[in-house]
Amino acid sequence: MKRFLRDTHIGELIGLVLLSVLLVSVAISANGISNRETEEQERLLGKYVPEGVLIYGADDSAPPLRFIDEDGVYKGVVVDYMNQLSLELGIEITTVPYKWENAIESLKSGDTDLCDMFSNPEREHYFVFTDPIYILRTVMVVENGRNCGLEDIHTMTVATQEGDYANWYMREHYPTAELVYVHDVGEGLELLTEGAVDAVIGDEPVMLYYAKELDVEDRITTIETALYEEPVGLALPKEKAELVTVLNRAIKNINEKGQLEKIQQKWFGISTPLIAAESYSDLIKVLVVAGIGLIFIILLAQVNNRSLKKQVNKRTEELEARKNELQLIFDQMPEGIVLVDDEGIIRNGSSHFFRQKIPAEQLYEGIPCREVMRGFCGNPSCQRFCGETEGTCIALETLRQNDTVIRKVQMENEIYEVRSVPTSFYEGETPRPAVLMVVRDITLDEANSQQLLQTSKMVAIGQLAAGMAHQIRNPLGIIRTQSFIIRNGRQEDEKLQKSLNYIDDSVKRASEIIDNVMNFWRVSDDAQTEFSVRDQLESVVLLQEKDFSSAGISVEICCEPDLRLSSSADALKHILHNLVSNAVDAMEGGGRLKLSAFRDGNRVELRCEDTGCGISEKNLQNLFNPFFTTKEPGKGTGLGLFIVYSEVEKVGGTIDVYSKEGEGTRFIIRIPDGQVKHE
Repeated sequence: MKRFLRDTHIGELIGLVLLSVLLVSVAISANGISNRETEEQERLLGKYVPEGVLIYGADDSAPPLRFIDEDGVYKGVVVDYMNQLSLELGIEITTVPYKWENAIESLKSGDTDLCDMFSNPEREHYFVFTDPIYILRTVMVVENGRNCGLEDIHTMTVATQEGDYANWYMREHYPTAELVYVHDVGEGLELLTEGAVDAVIGDEPVMLYYAKELDVEDRITTIETALYEEPVGLALPKEKAELVTVLNRAIKNINEKGQLEKIQQKWFGISTPLIAAESYSDLIKVLVVAGIGLIFIILLAQVNNRSLKKQVNKRTEELEARKNELQLIFDQMPEGIVLVDDEGIIRNGSSHFFRQKIPAEQLYEGIPCREVMRGFCGNPSCQRFCGETEGTCIALETLRQNDTVIRKVQMENEIYEVRSVPTSFYEGETPRPAVLMVVRDITLDEANSQQLLQTSKMVAIGQLAAGMAHQIRNPLGIIRTQSFIIRNGRQEDEKLQKSLNYIDDSVKRASEIIDNVMNFWRVSDDAQTEFSVRDQLESVVLLQEKDFSSAGISVEICCEPDLRLSSSADALKHILHNLVSNAVDAMEGGGRLKLSAFRDGNRVELRCEDTGCGISEKNLQNLFNPFFTTKEPGKGTGLGLFIVYSEVEKVGGTIDVYSKEGEGTRFIIRIPDGQVKHE
């Protein structure tokens, strides 16, 4: 502890000595600099202003900046500023009014020495500029009630003062706008109120002055965003460039004394639309503050150096431990995860998953992505960055689309889902695009999904079998009765023929019912066949005819007899059966069911519409989820619409549902026709 205090005391003494030496050096340097600056100023004024007079020439009609009043006196904010500059330099500055375009020409020809203006490339070709003396905002006004912004200027007719900086600005940024040149802003406002122009451009204080003077304040409005807001300095001919240093020093002194603020208050009152240019601190103040700050930093560094090192080392060890813990968790995740940069190199990855698929010695940071992801990208012959071409490479496709890409890949007897997500990583301080690829084994999920579909089909078969037994019993009863009449009766030939017709019709009906049930019993596959859509609709209706009759439901089929579709007939059968069953359940008190189909380009659109109880907006969000049902326990498995969705997806179609509680539901299914050629 004593040693620490001793070292600290010595450090403070050293700091005080350094500070004293620095202050003395600064004071000596400041005195020398001041003398040299005074001598240099006298030399330059003697060289370029031998008669002790500078001529300032500027605009004669930009009140309150500079203008000629009713008594013929040239006055304004900048004129007063020139008087202050004259006192600061110790020479006379004469002010001369011009039309603005003539003022610039007079400065070019050497008739005048100074003029305050914005700088641009055209003017910098002829003039040099001092530091800013103020910052000026330029605005655009339009007639009151007109709603427009800067984006509308391209198509407007705009009045602007001839020779003004705004002329150059408009040509650069709005070349298609039509410019109308005027002598001053007041003339432009008169044209605006007469409807001769769409807008007027001018410096904000000048615009305010003329609006008030012409009593048009309530007839105009200013576009919210200023056209530009830039510093204004004093321009001099290039041959007098050496005077810039002298003028900058005088401008700095005037601004530090607050003279511009006083001048503005004289002309504007408390509200000052001009913005004072920044005053820079001189060299002495900068050196003193920097020296004091440096000494304090040295002293603090001496006191805290050891403590900081210990804390840094401790934090580093903690971060390293946390990093190792996170990497351990990362490695043991059941999914395979790799971070791949835009050059196809692995930056990080989990090892547990991939070590089951590839030799462990191949998995390490910095190897090409193709060595690990070969096959998982969906291209078993992958030779570079998960694919020979951009069309087969999931990583390149992700980077190109800047969006998540998901693919299912089958390798031997296993199925994987590869999810590729765009991201970035930092190499030093520079971000680089990258792809985070997550590989998940979904073999069991796929198997369970297929088993679930098959189980649900078997449940539906059981329901059909119960209905079939009842429907077959009726025609068989008719056959039995009519056969009895034929065997025991002695009817005339006409009655006998009629009885035989009954028998034939009933047998045919029973045969059709059995055929439909047997077709439904058959396991669905993906084979495409061409079939009649109307036959499919009639088949489904026939199977559930008893349900319609007992529930008091009328059925309407709207479909052309010659409408054919090339797709999976089994899939369509399951889709229609489940939709119709749901519709019957939704119309317990009777109603109307309409099944319709028609061609829509290279697709066939099917609609199932009922007048049942409808579906709430809340339930619509979960409608196609497996095991979701609103029916009472024992009356529904929650698989019907899940099967519909799965079968529609399998044939490459889409399904939409529209429903309103108390009014009914409409399902719209669009199935692509495999026989239609795409243009």
